[in-house]
Order: sequence, then C-alpha cells, then structure tokens
Amino acid sequence: MLKWMNLILLWLVTNSAWAIDFDQALEELSVIRSSDIVLMEQKAKALNEMMGDMNQEQKCLLRFYQQLSLFYQADYHQSVQSGLDTLSSCRSQTGGALAMMQNAHAHSVMGEFKESFEALHAAEAIKKKINLKPVYLKQYLSASIQIHQNLSRHQVASSLIEELALLDDSDMYQCRVLMYQLNNAVGSEQYDHIDDRDLINVVRKCSDANESIFLFYSQIIWYVSQIKKKGPRDGHPHDFLNGLEQLEAEVNKVNYPFLTLAFNATMAMAYEFKGEDEKAHVYALKSQEHESVSDVYFRMMAQEVIINYHKKREDHQQAFEALELFHELKSNKLADLDSKDMAYELVKHAVDAKENAIQLLKQKNEVLSKNEVLQANRDQLKFYLILSLSLSLVLLLIMVQRMWRQLSLAKKEAESDFLTGIYNRTGMKKKVDQLFNEHQVIHSEVQFALIDLDDFNRLNEEVGHDAGDFVLIQFVDRVQALLPEGAFWSRVSGDGFCLVWVNSSVEDMRAFLEQIRSNIQNHQFKYHEQKLLITASFGFTSAQPGFTGFAKLWTQADKAMIMAKREGKNKVVYVAPE
Repeated sequence: MLKWMNLILLWLVTNSAWAIDFDQALEELSVIRSSDIVLMEQKAKALNEMMGDMNQEQKCLLRFYQQLSLFYQADYHQSVQSGLDTLSSCRSQTGGALAMMQNAHAHSVMGEFKESFEALHAAEAIKKKINLKPVYLKQYLSASIQIHQNLSRHQVASSLIEELALLDDSDMYQCRVLMYQLNNAVGSEQYDHIDDRDLINVVRKCSDANESIFLFYSQIIWYVSQIKKKGPRDGHPHDFLNGLEQLEAEVNKVNYPFLTLAFNATMAMAYEFKGEDEKAHVYALKSQEHESVSDVYFRMMAQEVIINYHKKREDHQQAFEALELFHELKSNKLADLDSKDMAYELVKHAVDAKENAIQLLKQKNEVLSKNEVLQANRDQLKFYLILSLSLSLVLLLIMVQRMWRQLSLAKKEAESDFLTGIYNRTGMKKKVDQLFNEHQVIHSEVQFALIDLDDFNRLNEEVGHDAGDFVLIQFVDRVQALLPEGAFWSRVSGDGFCLVWVNSSVEDMRAFLEQIRSNIQNHQFKYHEQKLLITASFGFTSAQPGFTGFAKLWTQADKAMIMAKREGKNKVVYVAPE
C-alpha cells in the first residue's frame, strides 16, 4: 500500500500517468527550495521504495539526496558517513562527485579543515572524469562556493560565484548568487562594497524564489555589514529590526543551527543599538548554545554584547570573565585561519606527492618493461633521482618556512606583556632603538616618561593579586583611550610603565601626564563591590642629539621618578637631560 502511495506522489511530481521518469524526478529534487526541505525528504523517501528499478547512475544520485537530507537536519557526522557509503559504489558517477562535495561541506561546517580539503580535492578529481549535466553542475558549484567561504578562501569563492551566475539566471540561483556575494564581502571584511541596493536585490530575488534560508541569512549578513561599516542610521535599522523580529518564528521553524546562531547574534547587536540591553543579553546567550557549528565570527559578535552588558551594570567581575572568553574566541579565530592555511598546504602537498608517486611508478614500470632501454639511458634515471631529491628539498623548505612562522609568532609574543597586551620592556627597547636608528626622528621632539603606581604592593597584599591584575588592566584601558597620536607605551615591571611621545614638547608631555594623573586619582576602581583608590607618580625627560640611548633615557627619567616619590607621590616631575 505504501509503495502505491509513493507511486502516486511521484506521478504528481513528474506529470507522467504511466511510468516513473526517474531522471526527471531526480532532477526536480535538485531545484527544491530551501523552504521545502521536508518535501525533498518525502520525495527521496518515496523514490527509495523503487530504487530496485533504477540504473546505477540514478541510485547514486538518490543516495546523495538522502545524504543531503541528513545535512539539513544538522546530523553532520551521519551525513559524512552516508557520503562515504555512496562513494564506495559511485566513485565514477555524478552522485559520487556530489556526495564527496557534500562531505567537504559538512567537514567545513564542523571545523575539520584538513578533512574538508581532502574531500574537496577528491570531488574535483571525480568531476574531471565525468560530464556533469548543467542541473547538477549548478548544485556542485553552489556547494563548492559555501565550502570555500567556510574555509576563508574568498578569492576562489568569488570566481565560482561568477561561474554560477552565468549558468542560471532564474530567481532561485540569482538569489543564491546575491547571498554568496554578500557573504563573501562580509567574510573578507569588505563592508564598503555593500549598500542598500544589495539588500533590496537579494530580498526581492529570494522572496520570489521562496528561498527562506538564503533570504534570512542574506538579511542577517547585510545588517551585520552595515553595523561594521558605520553603525545604525536613524530610522532604517529600527525598521529592519522590526523585520528581523517578525522573522524569528520562521528562523526557529527552519531549525538550521548555523542560521540560528547568526540570527541570535545579530539580534543581540540590534537590540544593543536600540538600547534594549536585557533583550540583547538574552539573544547573545542564545547564540552561544550551538556548539556543533565551528564558526566563531558570530560568537565574537555576541560575546561583545555580553561584555558591554556587564560593563553598563558595573559588574566588573562578570565583564572581566566575558572579556577573557572573547580573547579566547579571538585566538580561536586566528587559529582557525592558520589551521585552514596549514590544512590546505598539507592536503595540496599530499595530493601532489601522490600524483608524483603515481607518475614515478608509471615511469618505473615502463623502465622495467624495457630493460635494454634502461641500460642505454642511465641519464634518465639520474634525472628521476634529481627530481626525487628536489621534491624532498621542497618539502624541507616548506617545513622550515612553517618553523620560521612559528618563531616569528613567538618573537612577537616575547615583546608583548601577557596581562595587558601592550609592549613589555623588551618590546619597548626595540621600539625606541628603531625610533632613533631607523626613522631619523628629530631627537629634541621626543619625550620619555616612567610611570609607577603608588603603593601597589600594599594593594596586592591587602586585597589580593587578582585585584591587582584587575586594576592594572583597568589602568591600561583608561590610559590607552587617552594616548595621543605619536605616543606608545609599555609595561616594564609589575606596576611600572614607560611612555614615549614623538613630536611633542616638554609642556605637551607635562600636560598629558597631568591629565593621566588626575584621571586616575579621581577614578574609583570597583572590584567585587570594593572601591579601590589608586594614584600614580610620573618622571620624564627629553631626548637630544647624542642622548638617544634607551639606558640613558631610562636613567634620567628614573631620577625624575625618584624626585616625584620623595615629594609625596602623585606628582609629575621633569628632569632635563644632562
């Protein structure tokens, strides 16, 4: 009975009263809109009842759509396994190419970059051996674009978008093309390339095509681009927020984790700009619930909302913890980019090595089958030996390059203070040496100051080192916000700092240090509801021709600092260079 019901369903789909046209039924699965995912599942299930009547090519395509159904349900691991099962018997079929491309897509969403590149290369290898019909080529390109965007390869994605746009001018694929262009611009941080016309075009095309997921996501990334570019403008963003609120039920109904994460993070930002902090905080927390999605871009956006929420309520401990998580997410994002690059290089070299090995094996077989020719052509064997050694040398150079990159990163970390993020003493010395040795700065216009927090050890002993770290971070944030152009500074000891201002006079420096001193003196640092009062002492000097060494400047400024401490602390003292 069930089989007959499925036959009736497929008859309605294919408009054939006497026989099932499997090719047509499968092609129609490829153009089902994102808003009709359930319909695709139903049709695939109905066709599965008649798989025994299909040829091998048709069976492979049906298995791919069953795999795609698992992907849309966010069952990524099962989707990958289904793709591998399909590939075992469909490697030279259209369904095999699509299944392997879909595996690459699933791996990219889960953050498994090496596996994604491997599947991508495998899909491309299959595609080279077969001729994809246009209807499946469009589907193949669409998945490939999303994969390259997830892997931060936006330039490759851009060329694929152009190719897809030329293949089909229907509302369905023009909707996808416009959304991919928006996503590419946001992913590569080219916010100035996005304006209101892009939103109007993509909404019109996706609405006409009934492409709900692409419609929702394109609106989300457009709104993100506007905030990143110049913030909300009067009127329009609030109207757009009303539209987002109306989309919420539809987005939740789709239940697509990647879309839900992006939507909640965007809603959090939108409510924050409207001044509705409680709603912003709720949506920011919602966006952190989707752990199956690897992307950290929207997670960072939401985390910033959480930080601002706690800051406004002067809940500094919660804000501090949220800030630590934000830096962890930011580190993960940078690590993601490095991981993607490294994964691509590893897979690329593995593929190249495999192809070289196959080529060398073929050449070896030819040589073995022609033993007499081998004896007469020893020079050719030498060439293969040199080629092998050259390949080994290239691989060695790649390893050295990676080690050099890691050493460069370690060197950068060695010049930064781990707690505050500004220069440490090593970084400051190097910066000052560059200032005088490389840039030929006019020495009489450079001011050099030492800053020391008064009685800081007593704060650590009485309140605790955690409170001390909290005060240091807050102090750095406040001074960083006041730094004028041409000034840079560092943390040179536990509570000691060094500040250099290029192209400034003694009076400019004195006034600036007085501004910092007054700002810190009049500010109450709150740590766990405990109010902490902090003051600072300042000693500075000037650089003159022949008096440019870091050690000399330090010694002279330190004299001024000692005088400031002897005069009762919380002072700014200048000592002219000797």
